[in-house]
Amino acid sequence: MVLKFNWSPNFAENAFFINKSNEFVMQSIKSSDVSLNNLIIAGPKKAGKTHLAHIYMNTWNATLLTEENFENIDYSKALVIDQLENFKSSEVRKLIINLVYYKTKSLILLKDIASINQYIADVSSRLKQMFLINIPKPDFEVYTKILQKLANDRGLDLPDSVAEFLFKRVNRSYISMNKCIERIDYYCCLLHRPPSVFFVSEIMHLL
Repeated sequence: MVLKFNWSPNFAENAFFINKSNEFVMQSIKSSDVSLNNLIIAGPKKAGKTHLAHIYMNTWNATLLTEENFENIDYSKALVIDQLENFKSSEVRKLIINLVYYKTKSLILLKDIASINQYIADVSSRLKQMFLINIPKPDFEVYTKILQKLANDRGLDLPDSVAEFLFKRVNRSYISMNKCIERIDYYCCLLHRPPSVFFVSEIMHLL
């Protein structure tokens, strides 16, 4: 039997690793430059969008806007809009984007910038006038730090040597990184073994 303990991701600003490959993303969400008042950050699932949204919300005291609460939102204050593509009503989506565009500082999270083209012309046009940022594919340094953060969130201490070992062997997609750490954590708990290079190499075929 494997005991599963509750764990939660660390969304603190100091837990988001920054280097030259991704520093512009953090600079953008923390900037007071009016040209960055309306930001769109796009990236695949598990790329860190939620982490960035938490940092943005803490920085600007922003509110999460949803299809359920949009009628009760103060549009003069900073807002975060997640999963815009999942809003069921195109009219609500159009209303929200127009209100946000003209009245407030905002961060919109999307899976893919190309998805902007799927909306009606008015919404698509507004979105394209916002500042668009794609979360870059992780380089070696970011990749290893993300692996270690994911492990740390689970209470697992992942040595540098193991993170480097995985970099050479595991797909660099964010989903693959998350699944990899999830499985390593599982087998470490199941077999009562620490995540050494030797142990991880033994279970690579199970990851």
